[in-house]
Amino acid sequence: MKQILLNASQREEVRLAIVENKNLVELDIDLPTKNIKSNIYKGTISRVEPGLEAAFVNFGRSRHGFLPFKEISSEIFTQGKPKTSRDCIESGKEVVIQVDKEERGTKGAAITTYLKLAGKYLVLLPKNPNTGGISRRLEGSDRMNAKKMIEALNIPDNMSVILRTSGLNTSKEALEWDMNYLIQIYENIVDNSVLKKAPYLVYEESSMLARIIRDYIDDDTESIIIDDKSFYDDFINAKKYFIPHSKISAEHYDKSTPIFSNYRIETQVQSVYRRKISLPSGGNIVFDTTEALTSIDVNSAKSTKGGDIEETALSTNLEAASSLCTQLKLRDIGGLIVVDFIDMMSINSQKTVMRKMAELAKIDKAKIQFSRISKFGLMEISRQKLRASIIDSNDDSCPTCSGSGFIKSLSSQSISLVRMLEEEAVKNEKPLTVYLPVRLATYLLNEKRDLIQGIEDRHKTTIKIVPDPEVEATSYLIDRENLSQSDFKASMSQKDNIKETKVTSPLPSNSNLETPLVSAVAPKTQPPKPKQNRSNANGGMLGRISKLIKSIFSSEKKQPNRYKTNNKKRYSRPYNSKYNKYKSFNKRKNNNTRRNKQTNN
Repeated sequence: MKQILLNASQREEVRLAIVENKNLVELDIDLPTKNIKSNIYKGTISRVEPGLEAAFVNFGRSRHGFLPFKEISSEIFTQGKPKTSRDCIESGKEVVIQVDKEERGTKGAAITTYLKLAGKYLVLLPKNPNTGGISRRLEGSDRMNAKKMIEALNIPDNMSVILRTSGLNTSKEALEWDMNYLIQIYENIVDNSVLKKAPYLVYEESSMLARIIRDYIDDDTESIIIDDKSFYDDFINAKKYFIPHSKISAEHYDKSTPIFSNYRIETQVQSVYRRKISLPSGGNIVFDTTEALTSIDVNSAKSTKGGDIEETALSTNLEAASSLCTQLKLRDIGGLIVVDFIDMMSINSQKTVMRKMAELAKIDKAKIQFSRISKFGLMEISRQKLRASIIDSNDDSCPTCSGSGFIKSLSSQSISLVRMLEEEAVKNEKPLTVYLPVRLATYLLNEKRDLIQGIEDRHKTTIKIVPDPEVEATSYLIDRENLSQSDFKASMSQKDNIKETKVTSPLPSNSNLETPLVSAVAPKTQPPKPKQNRSNANGGMLGRISKLIKSIFSSEKKQPNRYKTNNKKRYSRPYNSKYNKYKSFNKRKNNNTRRNKQTNN
């Protein structure tokens, strides 16, 4: 059984941990100022770019949102104007938008006018009557049953719904209640979106309390423990309205020891921020993130588990597969991922690792696709990006290295600085005062004094080197006006204030941003009692005994080695087709080789 631990004592960073058998299986960190995905805002169209087929919308953030033409509903376009022209949309027009992708780096958020409201069982699409469907995770007979369940619902004409995976084993009454509640929220959003002038936050869809009730509480959840009294009271109130039939127990944690430390998971939480993760056998995996992809390197290190090198590589790769799948969930890494496994010569060993990855991918809520291991030992993984990763949300680029992780050596920095000083001496005949980090200034005065003296002699000027502990390790400040140290720092601080004002000027007051107009929408009726899942009906003591008996009798039958059987159902269709392609290619290659040998003979 799972247990939810909520650390909400600091509202600037609310942490949720799901623990199973004292192991951290899922982590969610809510940063209200950064986690804005799925939030609904009212913004103003600032400019239209026909070359990009998009418009930019000011919705109250430091960067304007990117709104493609295909994500704009028809009623927003100017009547009689082509969608490719500059005046297809009126600048200054107020629109209600939803954040589809969060801000990243220098890119603004990707937004849309087609709203999506997620419930526990359904996703409501108010403006898309023809785009409903079923969760992609449902396959086979489950997908057919889900289609029948949607057809039985009384959906309004101008709306559509998407059935989530959690809604498959529930009743029709629960689905209708969930849909009606989402319609109620949408009506409140429409009514409140005309009350104020843009920009402002209309509805906070991604609040932590909503995610707990909607996404994290299920039949396997035993209890939830919260260390903040106000958040605990909010949860108890929400439980009465939304999950009154849930058997989950709620507890307020009031001990002096931090809640994560008391349950001994703080170390596991901090492992999310580490670049290198150790494996039980002595190996390790290393995470590196770039703009294009996330690379994961598997190293054997001190691992000697196994009778030979092939067995050692297989056991380490299996441990790495289990650990990296867990870390992908905890860190919420999305997009393209490349894993460099330890080289395995045996095809059966490679298939074993791929089967392990397929089993672990089924547990993840995000959709995962992966390729076969290439001849270079690489596996390509594509993971659905649910939200911004924890690293992207919590970390800033290092001001010293600008996020690269490397800085120049002292000798290289000194040479670059000498060249810069010579260029300044050519342009400016006045004496120069240079403020440097203490280490660089000391090295320059001791090791490169003759170069500085040469510049002074050639250009008839004076260069003064001043060590300053306030200057960063790779920076330098040049005073061309020969001011005093206090006057020079005062002038520099004024310039910094001007720069900050220019950058942050589009951002309005935080009160308008962080307080949504639509919040705490109480449902009109109480939700019906959910249908009991058949898989959980036998989950008690009797169920465990029956499973034990079945396993005993099934173990009496001698099963062939599953890794040596040629079972085509073990792989998905894309893998079979790709594997067969390579197999046929190798077969043709071998046949061609035999023909050439016969021809030569």
